[in-house]
Amino acid sequence: MNPFLKLLFKFLKNHFESAATKQTYEDMLANLQTKGNALTEAIANKSDNAKNHATLLHIIGIERWGQRRLNVLLGQPLLVDEYDGYCPPQSTTWADLKQMFVTTRAETISLVRALQNRGVAKTTTVTHNSLGDLSVGGWLNYFVGHSVRESGQIR
Repeated sequence: MNPFLKLLFKFLKNHFESAATKQTYEDMLANLQTKGNALTEAIANKSDNAKNHATLLHIIGIERWGQRRLNVLLGQPLLVDEYDGYCPPQSTTWADLKQMFVTTRAETISLVRALQNRGVAKTTTVTHNSLGDLSVGGWLNYFVGHSVRESGQIR
């Protein structure tokens, strides 16, 4: 692996995990909700163009892929796959994509509540393809950070 990428991935993992140690499940749920609402509002009146479309497809695909990983903690088998299989079809309309983001984030919040209700510690880990083992809290910070960072490209 490229030494720069290795260093970057280590930095990101430490960033997500460090933030998670200071957060409760309730903090993480509130952050998912707040940042999800902000993204939904930010893209509400954005135009449908190729860049915006591709960016939102990517955001949704990453979060759905991560949900699948977290579902391992609820008994589903681990699938070592990539995010692209979780992206909506390229032909999905812009209006439908915007709603899919709302639905995807609501599903993430439901999943987090299920993990919390089952007593899964926020420090329990599931592997990420590039970052290695991430805790539940690390994954949730990854979702938020990724969607905020990527949505900045939507104009």
